[in-house]
Amino acid sequence: MSLSENASDPKTFYSERYTEAVKYPLVPGHPELLQDHENDASRRCRFCGRGEPDVSFSNYAHAVPEFLGKNSLRSMNECDACNTFLAYNYEDDLSKWSLYPRALSQI
Repeated sequence: MSLSENASDPKTFYSERYTEAVKYPLVPGHPELLQDHENDASRRCRFCGRGEPDVSFSNYAHAVPEFLGKNSLRSMNECDACNTFLAYNYEDDLSKWSLYPRALSQI
């Protein structure tokens, strides 16, 4: 498939090369909870691997950073310590770095 064909039919291009891993309706006010555990006893943080009682899971962890405007997907496998660390050390920097492109695209 040539570059011009990619631009003319992107749906076909991506459907032939990529598999949709997750399909969730993104409805404001109705969050989808992403989890890979059966019960709280088997719940583990996807970053540090720890579970309760070593860590807590009381904060909302957004699967897509909130500054991108999507708060409908929430991760149930991100402990409060990792959530706080990522928010202050990575999401803040990413938010500042991407401010200009987000302003241009009105996100």
